[in-house]
Amino acid sequence: GMIAYKPAANFVFCRLPDGAMSGPEVTRRLFTQHNAYIKHCAGKPLPESDRYLRIASRTKPENHNLVEALRSVITGRQS
Repeated sequence: GMIAYKPAANFVFCRLPDGAMSGPEVTRRLFTQHNAYIKHCAGKPLPESDRYLRIASRTKPENHNLVEALRSVITGRQS
């Protein structure tokens, strides 16, 4: 699954699973299918930068909805 690194700010830095679509594609689908916006890290100076996402912390219900939307996009299944 996706790896989430311990946050030190109001966002979580995550690495997508191997074999999953790229960060830019996850970001695009999340926006078009769920009207949710997160940032991908493609183009940043780190190895495999297109495998990483930056997700801002929101309210508990919003975070829950985002997790479900991410799950749907990454697995290709509706929740």
